Parts: sequence; structure tokens; C-alpha cells
Amino acid sequence: MADNDVGDYGAVGAGAGGVVSTSFQSFNFSQFLCNTGEEPVTSFGQVTMLHVVFNSSGAGSLREALWAQGLRQRVVDLTDNLDWGPIATNSFDDRQAWLDSNIPLQEMGWDWIANGAREFEAKVRSDPDRLIWIAPQSASELSALYWYLDLIGGDGARMIVVDYPLQDAWCGMPPPSLGQLHADRFSDLLIDAERKPWNPVRFPENRWKALRNEASLLRIVNGDLLNSVREDYFDEHLLAQCTHKWRKCYRIIGDTMGHLWDQNHDADHLFLCWRLRVLAEQNQIESNRDIVGHSLSGADPLLIRLGA
Repeated sequence: MADNDVGDYGAVGAGAGGVVSTSFQSFNFSQFLCNTGEEPVTSFGQVTMLHVVFNSSGAGSLREALWAQGLRQRVVDLTDNLDWGPIATNSFDDRQAWLDSNIPLQEMGWDWIANGAREFEAKVRSDPDRLIWIAPQSASELSALYWYLDLIGGDGARMIVVDYPLQDAWCGMPPPSLGQLHADRFSDLLIDAERKPWNPVRFPENRWKALRNEASLLRIVNGDLLNSVREDYFDEHLLAQCTHKWRKCYRIIGDTMGHLWDQNHDADHLFLCWRLRVLAEQNQIESNRDIVGHSLSGADPLLIRLGA
């Protein structure tokens, strides 16, 4: 990768003509050193840290924050949401086949999740100096962390565990996921957050194997624990947003996600789309056309109403 390419990197550190950016000049190195105990890496040195994130939106914001602070460090993210769908065989190819069958995506397939997982593993194994980011309130991130620990292990890893309210936190609560944080919050965390060693008591390495054995299609966070539940766990919340009059599907899903958010659940919209598809097959709801992923709005929106 050329020096002026971004790719997985958070920053280049110098602008056109080799002029150091203002954000790089203003970055408080001494404060950073106090919190990390090591020298930060810029485009003038070697890349010595890999940031591991289990939320693609959060990874994008972290890259932006690293760029703003002049840190040329790599960020790798897992693109799959492992809190739902089959995991019993531990095969992303099996997940892909199940998803293609149960919630097909309009004009595309799910083949990207298997390719993404293989690429993620290769990048993680390429650098032993890893900093893992996790918002353990998120079932998706916590599921991915347990998959990672089963695959890679946690020895030698450091973690930033965002399990506390940040500045201007909504209702004084910890963030439901890293995907809810903007780049400025990641910038604060880069400077202030404690780097903790992996704690095998709080995040046991064998948890993923236990979840696989339970063979559930849905996992949620209850307190500090990630538990398997029935796949219809959120169905009543979806049905509560349906009426006997036609409603736009994306509004039903959005309102359900908001209601679940109030209950500290960060449900994936494609999981809820799959559940609507199942409810339609059970004749509990009706739709004006086939319910498939990524076809919920537009000029011809998908409409839903309660079954007769």
C-alpha cells in the first residue's frame, strides 16, 4: 500500500506536500502516552498496532478519529452480525446458505459475509499487537468478540471496553454499540480510555462454543451476559407496530428498533425483516409483495398489515 493510500489505515499524518495537518500538530502526545504507556505511531514511523472492531460503522468513525489525530494505525472490522442466524457449525458458508434461503437480499446475495470473515481473520493474524474495542451492551459486538476469542484467543490482547456513559450520553446510559459513536467520541476514547488486558473471567474464551452448542438463531445481552433465546423473542414488538391498515415496512422496523433500543436491545434491521417474513408465512401479517432484504422503501415501498 502506498503511503498516501488509506485502506484499513486511520491516518496518513501529512497532507499534500508533506505538510502536517493541524489536528496532528494539536494532538496531545503527552496525554496519550500517559494512558497507553507507549509511543503513538504516525506516518513517520512504522505501524505497530491493529485496532479490532466488531461494528463496521464504529470502525469507520475510529478511522476518521485516527486520521484527525495523525495516527497511522490499521483498523479491521467484522462485517457480519453474529447475534442472529445459525452458528452451530461455526461455518460462514453455512450461514451464507441459510441467509440466502431465509432472507434473500434484492439484487445481491450474502456471499460477502464468508469472504469478509476470511479477510478479517487474515488481517488479525498478520499483527500480534492488537487493541480490541467492544461495547459489551451490544449483542452483535459481544457475539463477535466470543467468536474472535474462540478463533484467535485473548492472550496478550488489550481492550477498550466502553461500558460506561460517555459525554452527552443519551439518558446517561453507556452506548448501545460502537456504531452509535461519532468520530469525536472515538477521539476522546483514544486519549482517555484505559487499555485493559483481556479478562478471561468477564469474557471467557469458551463462551462461543457453549453458544454454538445451544444452536439458537438469536442471542441477546441480559445484564453482562450474552444468552441464547428463541428466534421469536422480538415478534410481539413487531406485531405491536402493525395495524389492520397498511403501514410501510421500514416504519414498522424502525419503530420496533426504537422501542427495543429503550429496552437496551440493538436489533439488526435485517433480522427484524426476516421475522416479518416468518410472520407473513404464518399468516399473522400480510404484505403487498414478497418480503426480502434491502427492498423496504423507495418508489414502491413494502407495505405490511395484520392478517385477517
